[in-house]
Amino acid sequence: MTTISLNTIDLDQLAIWLKTRLTKALPGKAAQLLMAPPLREERMTIPEGVTAIDSAVLIGLVTQDQEPSIILIKRPEYDGVHSGQMAFPGGKKEKEDSSEWETAKRESFEEVGLPLDSPKFLGSMTPLFIPHSGYIVRPVVAHINEFPPLKPDNNEVDSIHIIKLRDLLDPSQRETLTFSTFSGEIKAPCYAVSKQAIWGATAMILSEFLVIVSEYLGIDVKTIFPESRL
Repeated sequence: MTTISLNTIDLDQLAIWLKTRLTKALPGKAAQLLMAPPLREERMTIPEGVTAIDSAVLIGLVTQDQEPSIILIKRPEYDGVHSGQMAFPGGKKEKEDSSEWETAKRESFEEVGLPLDSPKFLGSMTPLFIPHSGYIVRPVVAHINEFPPLKPDNNEVDSIHIIKLRDLLDPSQRETLTFSTFSGEIKAPCYAVSKQAIWGATAMILSEFLVIVSEYLGIDVKTIFPESRL
């Protein structure tokens, strides 16, 4: 793999670029499918007669160890479809939320203690329907320049993870693993980073974001996703 140097990237400059880039046409479904489980393409649209539940997640860009990184969380083990999974902070839109941005900020405050005024809005990415839960997830991207030590809400978050962009962009840190779901065991691609496996909807949202970042870095998408048809 071509070495991707990220520690020299000025996150402020990346944020400025993203704020403009996210107003333009997005890679969308084709990029999301780069890290999709088998047969997921058949379930990308909301079925007729189904009212999806609005939700939002925060792709929070931070600097960790002088490198661009992203905040993720690990859900606790519970009797539900997302038990024990890696995810972005976020959740269901409430009636007091005026937008997906407000939802993402509120949920991030509730789940990890991120102050409401810390994230700076850069833009939104392609919504993703999650068939098992009936949610339509709207990812929003934010630059978080300064923030206090984060603290997980023990009811909703098992642990907080700051994942380096360098690792997410490295195809050697991806695997196909077997995961247990309500429908049985499936094999799915995942980002195997920081001793965690990031798969499912979170991996699909990340793949679109990384395709966008590859534009900023001037890297061919196939360097990051060798199997890509983009």
